[in-house]
Amino acid sequence: MTHPLDQRQPALENPEHGPDYIVSLRSLSVSFGERDVLVDCDLSISGKERLAVLGDNGSGKSTLMRVIAGNLEVERGQRHINAPGGVAYAAQNPRFAASMSIQQVIDSYHARFRELENLMRIISLKLQGAQGPALLNA
Repeated sequence: MTHPLDQRQPALENPEHGPDYIVSLRSLSVSFGERDVLVDCDLSISGKERLAVLGDNGSGKSTLMRVIAGNLEVERGQRHINAPGGVAYAAQNPRFAASMSIQQVIDSYHARFRELENLMRIISLKLQGAQGPALLNA
């Protein structure tokens, strides 16, 4: 999936600030039966980069996204993720109950974000009233 002419250096661990990547894949391989989909794939994405994955049908785009999200185990290689909020993956062909409204389907994808927003709101309220040593324990 990565271009053979890609000369970027792999992301490194920075002991002071933690890993310098959000996603790091090294020598990753995935096959389905006899069909190799990803072979010795290397990919590193920093927090400042944006990525577009383009390719023909069946070339491994969805497989790559499923590996990054942790929805698919790899046969060989290493997958490291440094995304405290996690990685979300919305399938190309989602399955949901026929009785669900469009809003319910969208809400199901955004549930984790809403949980995080609520947690941030609670922490913010705690911090507003905290002072002195209590601020350190909030």
